[in-house]
Amino acid sequence: MEEDYLVAALEYADSVGANAANISLGYIGFDKSFPAYKFEDMNGNTAFASRGANMAAAKGLLVVVAAGNDRSWVGTPADAPGVLTVGGIDKNGNISSFSSYGITIDQRVKPDVLALATGDALVSLNGAFGSGNGTSFASPVLCGLATCLAGLPQTE
Repeated sequence: MEEDYLVAALEYADSVGANAANISLGYIGFDKSFPAYKFEDMNGNTAFASRGANMAAAKGLLVVVAAGNDRSWVGTPADAPGVLTVGGIDKNGNISSFSSYGITIDQRVKPDVLALATGDALVSLNGAFGSGNGTSFASPVLCGLATCLAGLPQTE
């Protein structure tokens, strides 16, 4: 159901004229009532979320996706060829120990790019400053940067 919600959100973003979307989630395993994806499914075109992300990208939406924090192969929709998948590094440029990676089943290299994901500065819900780890911190930064560099108009 969550993959359906993701695709619906991408469709909505396209319908209101959005130029970019960040996706800081991914799917490999589910609860016990649903089978997990297999590595063989990560070809960028099998999973529903990947197909939806590819369609959004084909319509001109810049889709940026966090690689994941599983220290394993990227899940869906990070495996989609039409998206910009972001892995994680630390402040010294070393790949974050948790960052997902991989050659997809069809031999594409993912993630496409890397951004700071270890020790990212953040403000908590109560307003306190702190730091956090995860490719979900790296992908929105890269999405904003790519939007600025591409000169995409800002939507309100």
